[in-house]
Amino acid sequence: METDFGIERPRIVKLTGVNYRPWSLQVKRLLQSIELWTVVELGALVATATPATRSKDTVATGSQESGGPDKGNRTGLQDAKAATIIMAACSQPVLQHILLLETAKQQWDTLKELFLPVGAQQLSTKLQAFAGYRAPEGTTVAEIAIALTTLQYEIGSIDPKEKPSNSMKIGLLFQALRGLHPLYGPLILQLELSGANKEWEAVVAHVTEFERQIKLSGGTTAVETALKASDRPVRKPNGQGSRPFKGYCNNCGRFGHRQSECPEDSDSGDSDSAEDSKDLGSGSAESTERSVLENDQGPQEAPVKPVKPRQPVEQVGLATSAW
Repeated sequence: METDFGIERPRIVKLTGVNYRPWSLQVKRLLQSIELWTVVELGALVATATPATRSKDTVATGSQESGGPDKGNRTGLQDAKAATIIMAACSQPVLQHILLLETAKQQWDTLKELFLPVGAQQLSTKLQAFAGYRAPEGTTVAEIAIALTTLQYEIGSIDPKEKPSNSMKIGLLFQALRGLHPLYGPLILQLELSGANKEWEAVVAHVTEFERQIKLSGGTTAVETALKASDRPVRKPNGQGSRPFKGYCNNCGRFGHRQSECPEDSDSGDSDSAEDSKDLGSGSAESTERSVLENDQGPQEAPVKPVKPRQPVEQVGLATSAW
């Protein structure tokens, strides 16, 4: 269905009772957009004749007020159009309450009287939903802001005294963002320290821009890099320490560098190192076997390697003097 201006009308969920508040707001905006809300709010004008002068005047139905400058928008035709829209937006059980009423104003007032108190029963539910709001994974900043603003409006429409403040709404926004991504933590702290967390629109603009930067960087910003940093000391490879090497090369025999840093031919160095390692290996094997046999505390029948008797002290001294 289209309006007189060729604009498609919004699809409104039919009134069932519990959804009266969002339904009434949508229908009211629709009637205002097509200049029919005046006849619903003030009533239609009907022509009445004065007995003395037999002159006709227009008064609103259900009242004695004469029509003002807007009486052109409160005719019987306008009233019929508004009533048709209201009835079309009601479900069948709700329609039974207003079907026999004559004017759009009577229909609107009856629905308000019937279903407005139902919203008061939902006050505690709305307050709990607002205070315990948690953003599902993948929710954007805009979706969080819309959800919190909607709950704030619904609570205020049920009871204006219970309407949450913008400060509470900003606090819940920060809490939801911290749960979504740890990168929002430093930004929120910066906003709180600078005092830029007072205006709802400014806060939403800040976090929306930061969300865009996170998406562009793929989640690898400098803040995330700092969060992933480790405090463990970095191990340097062999030969790259801060202190210079004080020793001789096993390859060329020169002082001041290791074998891995030797400027000589690597092939010769590898072959020499292989032979050295072989000699060292054999020597270490013999020393290991000797130490095991000498320190063996096993039973007496275990074989023991004979030890060559030592040379007398006098002979050792003579041999030394001979040299």
